[in-house]
Amino acid sequence: MLGAAGPLKSQYQFLSQDRATTIALAPDALSVTSSNYSRWEDFEAPVKLAIDALSNIYKPSFLTRIGLRYQNAVVPGDFGIEGSPWAALLSKNVLGGLAHPGFSNDRITEAFSVVRAMLPGQQEGILLQHGLGQRENGPDKAYVFDIDCYTEKQNDVASTHSHLRRFNARARYAFRWCISDFLHDTLGPKPVAEMVRH
Repeated sequence: MLGAAGPLKSQYQFLSQDRATTIALAPDALSVTSSNYSRWEDFEAPVKLAIDALSNIYKPSFLTRIGLRYQNAVVPGDFGIEGSPWAALLSKNVLGGLAHPGFSNDRITEAFSVVRAMLPGQQEGILLQHGLGQRENGPDKAYVFDIDCYTEKQNDVASTHSHLRRFNARARYAFRWCISDFLHDTLGPKPVAEMVRH
């Protein structure tokens, strides 16, 4: 595709010392990204730092979008369950054609679905994209979940944290909705209180 080149938008990036967390500031967006996410309680600190800095320095009147997006890749070999069919790892809510007993994991080369659900009468929703993927540096197949919870209703900056906490819970429920009881138990989820103690 060809088109006229427009002016480039400046973007400033601030990295944590271990380079796992990035805060990016552009003229029309603020984002916080982590490549080493473990739990919301840890991630919330840099998010709060970024939002508070934006609020104190630029004092925006309102925000046009607030969102929380998770990208998870389930690689069976990482949990010692390589060879398990996707039908044993995913819930019936997302299986689609992968549920067919005649399709072994090595025969299915592509599967991808997109679901967008909006809350009735609100400019708030969830975008769930999921399907087969590949580990970047290896031959292992993965099943990738991309869950974006958001609101496009005009909000003041002070409401951001409450929205994000709510979206975190919604994304957690969405991920659980996507996986089987077997995979849930294999992943070994821990209560927040237990995680805080360690």
